[in-house]
Amino acid sequence: MTLLIEALSGVLDTFLLYLFASGFYSKYRSAKYKGHLYLLVGIFIIVMSCIPMLGILRILLSWSIISVSTYAIFESTVRKALLTSTAFITLSVLVDVICEYPFYLSGISRTVILGQGLARCIFIIFAKLINLLLILFIVTLFGKKGLLDIPFKELLPLTTCQLVSVFICIVSLELVGTVSHFLLILLTLSIAGILYINIVFFVYMRSIRTNYENEQQRRLAEQQLETQLSYYEQMKSANEQTRSLWHDIKKQLTAVTALVKDSDVSQAELYLETITKSFNSLSKIVDVDHPVINAILNDALGKSSLAGITLKIDVFVSPQLALSPLVLSVILGNTLDNAIRACSGVSADTPKIVSLTLRQKDSILYYRISNPYDPEFSSKKREGIHGYGLKNVSSTVEQIGGTMQINQENNLYTVEIILNL
Repeated sequence: MTLLIEALSGVLDTFLLYLFASGFYSKYRSAKYKGHLYLLVGIFIIVMSCIPMLGILRILLSWSIISVSTYAIFESTVRKALLTSTAFITLSVLVDVICEYPFYLSGISRTVILGQGLARCIFIIFAKLINLLLILFIVTLFGKKGLLDIPFKELLPLTTCQLVSVFICIVSLELVGTVSHFLLILLTLSIAGILYINIVFFVYMRSIRTNYENEQQRRLAEQQLETQLSYYEQMKSANEQTRSLWHDIKKQLTAVTALVKDSDVSQAELYLETITKSFNSLSKIVDVDHPVINAILNDALGKSSLAGITLKIDVFVSPQLALSPLVLSVILGNTLDNAIRACSGVSADTPKIVSLTLRQKDSILYYRISNPYDPEFSSKKREGIHGYGLKNVSSTVEQIGGTMQINQENNLYTVEIILNL
């Protein structure tokens, strides 16, 4: 009977874990084998439930298994998997502790609750039901909203709060049999307060994430606006240059025609050479039939020209490219800024060339950018790189289901990105 009750507890824990984790993740590493992996995790949890062991050891083993299983089942980073496991374990421990107190206040000892029989069965059902309601509340309110993408430095104090909560709960349980009835009530209220703190923890996480995204979008919008304005200024300047050039060319062509009629070939050649130089003096403008990409590339072309860097561009995309201006600004803008910055730090005898390829074929978009770099210069300037850097590029690529690869060979830095449109 005891083993059956504990096995039931393990089954319910596995279901709650599935409900909690799937509420925060939408993509599986292997949808084909997710059922087998959950079955394996369930077996581990059930076996641990049936084997007597110290509470702290059970918590540590459960935390380890849940962390590994979350990382194996879902498309998660190690940091996100550890956070998910910590949050789930904290919630489970807090609920178990809180649900034990009504039994203590009713005169039922902890030994009876942790033993066997009807009291144990009622406690398991009661605790898992409360846990289920809290998980549904948390998942409904915060699930799949980028809550786990908060920067680590902002996440660390919140995660520490969870760990401290678990420690306080364990210590409180050890004191139950040694305190008075009044202190027991105070202890119950304290544990309930800790549960409240951890719920606020999730609310605070959501607030941090929202502020982080808003600030990110604001800065990127400013960057995109500056790029667009720079592009329009370049277009205006180029149009003025072109208008002035055609005015001069009309006069020069008239002179060339007269010289040819007079058989003054040498003077006519000088005029034609002048006309050719006038064409070459025109500002270079990139036009790939996509306004956002035009703006980004022309802004980069202006920056690279000022820095004495050659920008080689190979672009072929549809005018109806299904990527938002924000995504294009993050990926193209940041990688171009990084490449130009890195190129500016190479020695004088190294060719300063940034090569960019952006080509679309059907629903696949391939992007590649490479540049020479000086490892020593790059390490000194890493903190000052313009924009949000490659971390933000990587995060954006991951969010839209793409892949990104970085290679560093022979002082040549290459970023390759493939997106499914």
